Amino acid sequence: MPYYSMINVLVNQKLNEIKTLNVSVDDEMSAKKYLIDNNHFLVVKCGKIKFLDTSDKRCLSYNASNFKEWIEYFDKDKRLSQHLLNNVIEFERKLNARVAYYVTTMIEFDERIDPFIKNEFIYMVNTLQLRKMPIYTGSETIKFIDSMDFGQLVHLLEFFSKKSHEYLIKSYIADIVMSMKLSTNNFMNQLNDLRNLRNNLAHFTPLNIYLVGELARVNRKKSISIQWRKKTVNFVYKLNVDEKLFNVKTELFNCCDRYIHFVNT
Repeated sequence: MPYYSMINVLVNQKLNEIKTLNVSVDDEMSAKKYLIDNNHFLVVKCGKIKFLDTSDKRCLSYNASNFKEWIEYFDKDKRLSQHLLNNVIEFERKLNARVAYYVTTMIEFDERIDPFIKNEFIYMVNTLQLRKMPIYTGSETIKFIDSMDFGQLVHLLEFFSKKSHEYLIKSYIADIVMSMKLSTNNFMNQLNDLRNLRNNLAHFTPLNIYLVGELARVNRKKSISIQWRKKTVNFVYKLNVDEKLFNVKTELFNCCDRYIHFVNT
């Protein structure tokens, strides 16, 4: 069987599975094309969150809907997810630049730095094995930090956060945190949450699934909350507000809250 015939068989199978979820399909050709252009698993997962029937706690069932509504909801998620990804990438760019300037100043030019901590920092940077970079010796620090990805940058800040009992380091880190409008009390948790959101969105994970996907697999005897993930999304959204997407964000939050409430009961 030619591969295009096998693809047609597969997409027919997936469309039939969607119909079993109380979904009507007016234009099957358009529906098949949409499923080919978009990951059918993600489309179905988001649709299940949106159209879950929460009136019957005994079983999973879905409100009657049309596939056009599923497409509309998934496209809303894509638009909001793209906006958030753009925002968090811009945040990452600014964070990288500011960390590079502050840390370079502290390591290379501030004579108050403890030599032992400086040597620890040099060792830590070399453990990151930065691509296309030579062995770090404590000079040209700005170039090394510039080559770091978000995860490596967070690791660098974690290194210094563990040494915040040192007044000099504490003052430098505090300036970075304040300049990026991060929480002064738990900025490392916040940065890890931002990294998690960025990685999910960069790998085309819809916002719906970021909010509830992993949490929905937790033992149902344990109460589940998505408030901390919503807080991360709100932080990123406010970095560069798009008023046209505010109602979309509200709708997605409401659907995910309803879904999680169902899971918790």
